[in-house]
Amino acid sequence: MSDTVIQSKEKPAIRRDTTLAAGLVLLVVAIGSHIPVPGLDLAVISEQIDGQTSGVMARLSIMALGILPLYTVLVHAELVRVLIPPLARWQAASPRNAGRLDLIIIILALLLSVLQAWGILVALEQSQLVRHDSAAFVAVGIASFVASTAVLIWLAKMVQLPGLGSSFWLVLVLPYLAGLPEEIALWFEMAGMGGVPASEFLMIAAYVLLGIAGVVFARSSLLRAAKEHRVETSTASAMLIWPVFLASMAAGYLIIPIALISEDPEGLLARIPYAVPVLTTVLIPLFVYAYARSTFLKRLDETQKQALSPVLFAVAGVQIAIFVAGHLLWSTLMLKFSLAGSMLIVATLVMLSLMRTDDPRGQSATA
Repeated sequence: MSDTVIQSKEKPAIRRDTTLAAGLVLLVVAIGSHIPVPGLDLAVISEQIDGQTSGVMARLSIMALGILPLYTVLVHAELVRVLIPPLARWQAASPRNAGRLDLIIIILALLLSVLQAWGILVALEQSQLVRHDSAAFVAVGIASFVASTAVLIWLAKMVQLPGLGSSFWLVLVLPYLAGLPEEIALWFEMAGMGGVPASEFLMIAAYVLLGIAGVVFARSSLLRAAKEHRVETSTASAMLIWPVFLASMAAGYLIIPIALISEDPEGLLARIPYAVPVLTTVLIPLFVYAYARSTFLKRLDETQKQALSPVLFAVAGVQIAIFVAGHLLWSTLMLKFSLAGSMLIVATLVMLSLMRTDDPRGQSATA
């Protein structure tokens, strides 16, 4: 009884601390998105963007790279970790091993941010958007990009989200969510002029609502299974987040050797916009199983594995449905904004995490 009372008193504090921390992340990203890269000729840019300031300036700000360099390295590291179980076991063997791997990932992410920043800045310099007095434009710009990425990585590691662990997913989904209002407003403007039928709005709204409902259902099923089998909630959440990302990346890589051995490689490459989503759909259940094998299945006997099968089918089914429906809507309706199923899953889980009051650091659901 006393434990229950203590927990009930702590939960509002946990929610308040998590919300404040998430608010800090939002504030940093919002401020940074309005700070242009040093050396840009803002007068020339203002003339060219013709009033569309928010989205364009965000892409020309010091936050333009965001946390994408870390995502790029992390998704490759996660793919290797899933495909090579000994690496995952080595990482989980001790906090020291996990810390070493984290450090390697961060260093690689910062190095990648240098390369990406250099490419962006050289392109800006060649497009005549730089002031003539900015001799050190590239060097200063690289420093600005790398510093902003480093700050976001630090915030992502410092701020913990219940059930998800670090706030990496919050930082990743922010640019996607921030760009939606402007894109949706433009879409509504076109609809008002008769350029877009009202049925499209209903289809998109239905997709979002059903997608959110599917994620909530899959997450609830996973959390119940995690509690029953003493699996960390953050590990269970990874099974709902990562498979779509990993399947998409793996599909992109697999299509290359297929094209090389194909009798009609040019024709196959022309069909990549269709081939990659199909291959992604096939790979999603395999990655769900890979996560289940490394978390749940190794703890269970045959009877328990059979009992868990419906949960795994539901998780994979929800991910496939959201991914396929989003891709079909985007390609069929030729939308100006992306309906990325992976981002819908992440955004839903982040919002659910912010509303949670237990497991502030993603510990075991039974802790």
